[in-house]
Amino acid sequence: MLVRERYRRRPLGIVALVLFVALYVAELVNPAWLPHLNERLTLLAIGQVTQTKTTFLNVINILSNSTMALIYTAILMVVLWAMRWKIPALWVGLTVSLGLVLAWVLRWGARMITGDIQYGTSYSFPGLHVLGMVLLLEIVYAIFLPYFRDRALAILVGFVLLVWLLATVEACIYFGANKPMDAVGALLLGFFWVAFVSIVYRSVAHRLQRIPLLKDSNF
Repeated sequence: MLVRERYRRRPLGIVALVLFVALYVAELVNPAWLPHLNERLTLLAIGQVTQTKTTFLNVINILSNSTMALIYTAILMVVLWAMRWKIPALWVGLTVSLGLVLAWVLRWGARMITGDIQYGTSYSFPGLHVLGMVLLLEIVYAIFLPYFRDRALAILVGFVLLVWLLATVEACIYFGANKPMDAVGALLLGFFWVAFVSIVYRSVAHRLQRIPLLKDSNF
């Protein structure tokens, strides 16, 4: 099975869900505390502004937005489908697309509940800009890293994925695409969502082979 069982992901996914729900409810109950915290965290994340840093983060921002995450997802789906991993290909596409839809619904719900239509409180939580890349990188981590025979190489690839994710978060904050707590919400939601759909995948993947289009698929 392409998505291997990783029992430690379950408790971590539950922790991520609890933290996300707590933060989401806190924003709904009292969103006034958020702008001040976001302002402090933004100053901390941006640090010293230089032309080199701005150029680098601009490239990261362009390559890591939610639209690009969907493009990368489509490419990964095509590659998996061509390798007869049709069921995992569908899982990848649904995980990313439904994850983004879920985040959008949560954002819309927060706006309706709080009546917030202005920048500064809960309207952009969780951040879609960050979430797309969180979902994709977590999927890559879940699918490919367990198959690396060289542990050192697996650690190196995992480190590169982490650096890319952190650079994405910083770029989003730097250019105002997401606020710091939006990014935190995206990280928590993304980790939980991939952990959850991984469990669902392991439960239903073998049943999907009954579908004629998927009967020759590996899973």
